Amino acid sequence: MLKKISSKNSIEDVINTLIDHYNKAKFEEIIRQESELTYLYPDSISLLNIFGSANLALKHNKKAIKNFKKAITLNPNSPEVFYNLGLSFHNDGNFKSALFSYRKAIKLKPNYAEAHCNLGMSFSELGDFEQALVCYQKTIEIDPKHAGAYYNLGNMYREKENWSLAIDNYNRAIDIIPDYAEAYYHLGIVYSKKGCEEKSLNLFRKTLKLQPYNAGALHLINSITGNKIDAVPKKYVEDLFDNYANNFEDSLVGKLGYKFPKILKKKIVKDKKTNLGSVLDLGCGTGLVGSEIRNNCDLLVGVDLSMLMIEKAKFKKVYNKLYQHDIIEFLTENTLDFNYFIAADVFVYIGDLNKIFELIKIRNKNKGKLVFSTEHIDGDSFCIEKSGRFSHSKNYIEFLCEKYSYSIAYFKKFSLRMEQDHFLNGGFYILEF
Repeated sequence: MLKKISSKNSIEDVINTLIDHYNKAKFEEIIRQESELTYLYPDSISLLNIFGSANLALKHNKKAIKNFKKAITLNPNSPEVFYNLGLSFHNDGNFKSALFSYRKAIKLKPNYAEAHCNLGMSFSELGDFEQALVCYQKTIEIDPKHAGAYYNLGNMYREKENWSLAIDNYNRAIDIIPDYAEAYYHLGIVYSKKGCEEKSLNLFRKTLKLQPYNAGALHLINSITGNKIDAVPKKYVEDLFDNYANNFEDSLVGKLGYKFPKILKKKIVKDKKTNLGSVLDLGCGTGLVGSEIRNNCDLLVGVDLSMLMIEKAKFKKVYNKLYQHDIIEFLTENTLDFNYFIAADVFVYIGDLNKIFELIKIRNKNKGKLVFSTEHIDGDSFCIEKSGRFSHSKNYIEFLCEKYSYSIAYFKKFSLRMEQDHFLNGGFYILEF
């Protein structure tokens, strides 16, 4: 929350009005005035800080960075502005720059608990857990009641699958803030990983009481109780992969042994001269598939729900175009003229595939191929697993092929990726239409 200043003249009245807007979450209203007010008062550090904070709240990270950098040129001795700049860099995925900014804030204000805590978050995102631990411990030394530090320790230990320490730290955070919804939610995930379904259900239900629209808690309750659903909620998927984006490839490929993009390439790319034509990579993520097949495409387009995943894919410079979009909405609203549709590890978040099969079949201008992976099960349909993902049977895919006039050109079971201590059984399909 921003604090008012004593009103003496017009600029201070303007600042106090903007602070009122900020504290009431009227961020768009603040931004609408940014151009005019920065023209009238170009050297106001307070205005720059407010505009940066509003841009940060709206996830306009690059604009926020610009605001805070300009404020620093006017006053390089404000620890709060350096902290806000660090937060903007962190949210933009630039963790090394975030480290620099947080350290500047700490140099100006050595006992700045929030800066120490966020410094730990940046170290954690960079995979330096030892330094992150030092930062969180320093935060707690400065402020023993800093719930965020315990929560971040819980997240760090959860990622390292040290369940007991994760549980301990989430509980410490909850002891300090009894209504800490995020701590209940992630504690529920830990108990779910441990197979303690009743405990995880109670924690997810507690989360929903505190945050009635928490898509993750609702989805995981459905997964554990076996309630029939057709797709994972968009908000859950978007949040999951926004949070996963920075460590996505290290985790999925490095730790979980995910090799499907390479398996896919080996099957559809015979040699360097193979021309796949135009390809739509559905749920492209950070571009694992795109990186494998780029040199064999005339046109490569990627679509993903997560903006942070799209930003990572942009950095690789392998796609001709990238879109942040829901897959079904994209297939519905855009002209489709592709030789290949690829969905690698995507249908695990979509149970009912009817609409996707239908849209590709009726809206693509020419014949083509649909290439995808599934988490494979036996039986006749699809089901939601307790992991929160979907499994699909070959019989279900065959039913869709008959319904929408596809033919199965290739099918093979393979090891998809690790899940705790075993490999998941995957299905690799190439369909022609």
